[in-house]
Amino acid sequence: MSKTILFVSSNNTWGGSEILWSETAALLIQKGYRVYFGVKYQNAVIHSLTNKGASYINLNNTTTPSIVQRVLRRIKVKEQPKEVFLQNVLELKPHLVVLSQGNNVDGNYYMTICRQLAVPYVTITQLVTNILWVYINDIIIDELRKNYEHAVMNYFVSQANIDLHNLMLGDELPNSKVAYNSFTVPVDISFTYPVVQKGIYKIALVGRLETFHKGQDLLLEVLNQQKWRDRPIVFSFYGAGPHQLLLERLVKKYKIKNVIFQGHVTEVASIWQTNHLLILPSRMEGQSLALIEAMWCYRSAVVTDVGGAKELLTEDENGFIADFATFNDLDKALEKAWQARDRWEVMGQNAGNKIRELYKEQPVESFSNELIKIVAEAK
Repeated sequence: MSKTILFVSSNNTWGGSEILWSETAALLIQKGYRVYFGVKYQNAVIHSLTNKGASYINLNNTTTPSIVQRVLRRIKVKEQPKEVFLQNVLELKPHLVVLSQGNNVDGNYYMTICRQLAVPYVTITQLVTNILWVYINDIIIDELRKNYEHAVMNYFVSQANIDLHNLMLGDELPNSKVAYNSFTVPVDISFTYPVVQKGIYKIALVGRLETFHKGQDLLLEVLNQQKWRDRPIVFSFYGAGPHQLLLERLVKKYKIKNVIFQGHVTEVASIWQTNHLLILPSRMEGQSLALIEAMWCYRSAVVTDVGGAKELLTEDENGFIADFATFNDLDKALEKAWQARDRWEVMGQNAGNKIRELYKEQPVESFSNELIKIVAEAK
């Protein structure tokens, strides 16, 4: 009888952080595993995985409640996604639960259920930020410690996130390791660098238009200086999100003429057919997928020192790093990059070589092999 693996995402929206688990699920179906997956959002991945043979669990299911759900509601457990998860774990008895988290806190309930029911589970954490200290106390921290310690393995997208996670919980997590995210650009993409037409350099900011995370507002503050208005340079914002109107108002308020909103682009590689450099003024990151993809396309970057940025970039060799996500630090790093613009092409080639050294194994194949081993050894 084939083994059952249940993938669960605690994220509320689809994004780059969902690629690793969903592509791994598809590969495991091919390898003969019974795959179930539960998500709270609507996305094409649902139809893609079900067409390949996976069984979909709507974590926001509002159909007639089961006996388990009615009991839970009677004892005041009202969060529907959690009820559906518990019901399916009880019914499916999976050999392994794979929990993909947006951050290191939001999957706590799912881990607790698995631990209490003695169901083997692993976690994939896409972001660790000490901002979340605001939402946790000693009681929650103690529960998180138990849940992470009980997991078969905890995967993080950067070593920096593992270190910060340990700091936040005041503990050392021995059952943890780095798992690289998958990306969407072609693996065999060749090195090309756009011609600088009419002396104009083009810089791309790629990411969800979400200021508290990606820091687009910080970049606009920097660009609200005469020197950046006068220089032959264009900044293109790629992506969509909840702060698009805000950012458009800021551009209008500052009267910035060299910022263009390009919207969401499906083919990421096409961005690098015309842009020379990536900029990421992020306030927090796990390991930026936009940075990984830009490097794979042989582009250098200006980034803030958050998440695993320094695990990919070395100052002056393949990128420029602002110490903090502040006006002065970002302006200083961007100025340094501008003065070195004649080296962007060489630095981009260095970036492409660096990311290929780290990605010697295909992330999805590597992660699926990890899960296969865990299922084989699980009691």
